[in-house]
Amino acid sequence: MTPDQLRDLVDQPLWSKQVIVWIGERSRLDQLLQGKSQRLLDVLALIPDDDQWPSDPEERADWLRSRLDEAVQGLRPTGPKRVILRVRNAALLAKLGIGLEPFFDWFAGSSTMTVLEVDPIKPIPIPDTVSGTTRIDFDWLANRFKAWLSRPEHLCIEV
Repeated sequence: MTPDQLRDLVDQPLWSKQVIVWIGERSRLDQLLQGKSQRLLDVLALIPDDDQWPSDPEERADWLRSRLDEAVQGLRPTGPKRVILRVRNAALLAKLGIGLEPFFDWFAGSSTMTVLEVDPIKPIPIPDTVSGTTRIDFDWLANRFKAWLSRPEHLCIEV
């Protein structure tokens, strides 16, 4: 999906349980969604201080999934108003294996859409001493989200 296709989708009168992954600059997404009713959820805001955060990765995922369920339920509109939920720092969902279920369970509908925001990956300078031994795969995040989406055209990568 291109940014223009996302803009066209946002302008449609009804949505069909849309969950979109936006990989690109936030300022461009702001332009595309300008004038639309939006709610914001930052995944980082759901994570507690280190001493309250479980050390086991599975416990962390369960803990965050529970907080995410509560947060998304609280953001769902009560009437037929069209609302776009923007989820910042969505890469953490992929990192912890949370998946997209909370958005489909608690927010998805014909008048609601979720946009998972992933900042574009910036080039990382690698020192000459490790450049031959380190391999960086910049597509891992996109591929992780694609596996969760039934239709890969829901992945919008800004060029």
